[in-house]
Amino acid sequence: LRVSDNGHFIVHKNGSPFFFMAYTAWQIWPKLSKEDISYYFKRRSEQGFNVIMFSASNGFAMEVNAENYYGHRPFTDDSTLTINRLAGEDNDWWDHLLWSVKEAEKNGLYIGLTIAFNPNYKKFDNKEKCRRITTYIYDLLKNQPNIIWIGGGDVLDYENFIDYQIEPMKTIKTLCDTCLTLYHPYGHQKSSNAYHYEPWLDVNGVQTGHAKQNDINLITYPYSDWNLSPSKPTINIEMSYENHPILQGKGKFDDFDIRQQAYWSVFSGSCGLGYGHNEVWRFNNENKKGEPNWKDAIEANGAKQLIDLKELMCSKPYTQRIPDLGLVTDTGNGIHHIAGTRGEDYAFIYLPTGNKIWVVMGKIKGKRVTASWFDPRTGEKNLIGVFKNKGIQQFSPRSSGRGNDWVLILESK
Repeated sequence: LRVSDNGHFIVHKNGSPFFFMAYTAWQIWPKLSKEDISYYFKRRSEQGFNVIMFSASNGFAMEVNAENYYGHRPFTDDSTLTINRLAGEDNDWWDHLLWSVKEAEKNGLYIGLTIAFNPNYKKFDNKEKCRRITTYIYDLLKNQPNIIWIGGGDVLDYENFIDYQIEPMKTIKTLCDTCLTLYHPYGHQKSSNAYHYEPWLDVNGVQTGHAKQNDINLITYPYSDWNLSPSKPTINIEMSYENHPILQGKGKFDDFDIRQQAYWSVFSGSCGLGYGHNEVWRFNNENKKGEPNWKDAIEANGAKQLIDLKELMCSKPYTQRIPDLGLVTDTGNGIHHIAGTRGEDYAFIYLPTGNKIWVVMGKIKGKRVTASWFDPRTGEKNLIGVFKNKGIQQFSPRSSGRGNDWVLILESK
């Protein structure tokens, strides 16, 4: 994978588009057996995801030297962090990591790999230690074509161990200048504030976080990143987790919250998404009311509906599109905020709550355009009609209110 020639997207080496559709699985390979990992990878690939994100050492909310499913630990101790490597095959932590990456490749999946994850970077307390561990992991995986290297991991820019947290990405770029590097910032943050101009960073990251709904930063962050120079792609690398408690509100994030965040982000310039479910990232094995086990939770509505978005975006010339807030006369505000993106001969306009809109025609080619409604809940597309491509045109969706989101599709005729 590489950055597109225009600097805004990720593409394959041959230039074909790659819509980054990731699943956060921070505790997958420390917690699961090989059989369950294989099942998870296979199901995610079948659904249409193409990236699985986890940490090479231990994931979020785990001790830095915790055991994996087979009783292996990554380090000999939690102070020096000396690599715990045993002779032979398939008998230590690192054998299991290599097996997991290869198993992902068999299923057509990339691995978005962090070296560590907050709070474990506090144990990576000098640059030499960071370089040593990163170099070992890189050497272990350097022959694997399905690695995307991710810096950060829920770390604030100003925390006192930030130098040690970015040292792994500097090391990766020194070892492999063609390896693709991303950044996973803290919640409600974006990496471009601190690292946009750093040569070790290829792709900026935004994290929605899990505190609040209707966060307009999901529009402003990717849109402002789009206009930076030099251009770099931006990804909403961690949206709010489906079924996660709303930390600054009541209830839990549902599939509408996920769709809204996703469409806002992508239509405003993000070239991909990181989806998660509260029972899946931690691989919950219990069945409680409102907390399904992870094998049931991987079938959640949000996961299915995001693949419809991925397929919609890939149905048009992907790397030619731009975000455009001027497709409507009034974008609205709050939960109702409208977002739009367009190419030369098409436009997509997202209406979170199904309110009527007034579209500024003439933004795409042609004297006439075909208009259709796309339903983000089902992936169905229904024709509205053909319209003159000039002036202002009103469109009213079939339903409105929270959970009744729609995409207006305009196509040159």
